[in-house]
Amino acid sequence: MVETPEQEETETRQDESVLEDAGKKALTTERRARAAAEKQAKELRGRLDAIEAEKLSDQEKAIRFAEAATADAKAARAEAMRYKFAAKNGFSDEDAEIFLTGSDEETLTRQAERLTTLLSEVRQPAKSAKGLKSGVTGSNQGLDPKEAAAAAVRAFRNNPY
Repeated sequence: MVETPEQEETETRQDESVLEDAGKKALTTERRARAAAEKQAKELRGRLDAIEAEKLSDQEKAIRFAEAATADAKAARAEAMRYKFAAKNGFSDEDAEIFLTGSDEETLTRQAERLTTLLSEVRQPAKSAKGLKSGVTGSNQGLDPKEAAAAAVRAFRNNPY
């Protein structure tokens, strides 16, 4: 038969009436020792839980540190690839920072090819379409670019329309 704590305590009290003074003292001493042992066990469980929580937080810190280091390494590799593509294609650092935003080689290759195409189109002289003229004529071809710009400004001031 399984006894509950209440039944056990009732039986103990009934047995106490049979015990003499020495038995009662021994029983009281045993109860106090048991209460002290339970209290000590509870304190030790609390300490153990605190140690495990501290250990877990140390593990979490290590995991976070490793994740941050991995992210930093990935960013550094992407930046190194960007500057590699910039140097390979003759882009300035500013152009590389603005236009080469990919983080993998395939994306950077496509961006670099497109930027190269756009820059070559800009660097080539525009072919004038019939009927549409910018107002600049081919007569200034021997001039320094600054002199040509100054001449264009003077021409605009004289005839703004």
